[in-house]
Amino acid sequence: MPANDILKKLGYIETEMEVQKQILHSIPSENTAEIERTIHKIAKAKNDISALRKELEEISPEEYLKLVNIEKGVNAFNALIQKKQFSRIENLATTPDCSLTEKSGNQHRCLVKGVDASGNWTIVTLDGELLTFTKSEVEESGD
Repeated sequence: MPANDILKKLGYIETEMEVQKQILHSIPSENTAEIERTIHKIAKAKNDISALRKELEEISPEEYLKLVNIEKGVNAFNALIQKKQFSRIENLATTPDCSLTEKSGNQHRCLVKGVDASGNWTIVTLDGELLTFTKSEVEESGD
């Protein structure tokens, strides 16, 4: 299977697994059969994801590394969300042209960006790099 197809399938399975997790939390605790079925679906999805990741690593080590770097950047950003109060967060799903422009003219396309109450920006680039900029370094206002 080509790397692009694996990445698409990974995205689909990961999304389906998140849906199943939400379903699991909504099932009444006395409905043990439905809870077990949902847990089995989640476990199967995790196994499928693991197998696809191994396949991707074998056929395209560079795409696999890119995926790992993106995951690290997004995880680091999510950890910051727990520590920092962002007044606004945008991502490719909400803002298809997600980017940040420095006053120097350098532009960074991003997967996600957030601005804190002080106007300082944190972004995750398309390569998974976590970057921070002070309010005075960027063209964009945090308002």
